[in-house]
Amino acid sequence: MREMITIQMPYLARGSTGECVRTAQILLQANKFDCGAIDSDFGPKMEEAVKDFQEVNGDDVTGEINQETWNDLLK
Repeated sequence: MREMITIQMPYLARGSTGECVRTAQILLQANKFDCGAIDSDFGPKMEEAVKDFQEVNGDDVTGEINQETWNDLLK
């Protein structure tokens, strides 16, 4: 039996920057949610894309990427 590994991903919100934001942008684009330029900057367009993604996936619609949203993005 294979053991499931859980990776804790960082909480991201408007104003966050860096490689984890870039990763989230790539995953949002791959799921057909337009978050704007892939520029490692969590701006207003990305916040709207996150809200749309959360709504479609039945998550709490916050516009912030918590572990639940990461889990859905990484499916």
